[in-house]
Amino acid sequence: MTPKGGRGFEGGGRGSCRAVDNRLTRGVRPPNWLGQMNTIVSIRQLSKIYGEGETEVRALDDVSLDIEFGEFLALMGPSGSGKSTLLHIIAGIDRPTEGECHVQGVDVAKLSESELADWRNQNVGFIFQTFNLIPVLTASENVELPLLLT
Repeated sequence: MTPKGGRGFEGGGRGSCRAVDNRLTRGVRPPNWLGQMNTIVSIRQLSKIYGEGETEVRALDDVSLDIEFGEFLALMGPSGSGKSTLLHIIAGIDRPTEGECHVQGVDVAKLSESELADWRNQNVGFIFQTFNLIPVLTASENVELPLLLT
């Protein structure tokens, strides 16, 4: 299924792209939690609105998207088209204004804060663009710190 909806990434218009390559996963079986399904991420009619009234910004507008087991997906688009917002919702960092976001069969938008924190701890790894390293620690200590906190 291809993305659909409003502007930018969501609209499938300016700058949007879906690149899929399954060559590396042919013959690889999906994990047991998938059962007979191959869908890792299923997004339906997802919207994210920041602000209200005149300052309202629609970062995502009615996005629907499936990501299958083994797919490599590239989200491309101009600045402000909703790429990071979509990834933040999938990872459970942000919540949608409307719609559903199922990851590994779990609707992350409906989890409580505590359930969401546990889910992220077990299922999501983050690599931030600015790395968020602690300057007084060595590289090894920066890698070790999150492991000590879990």
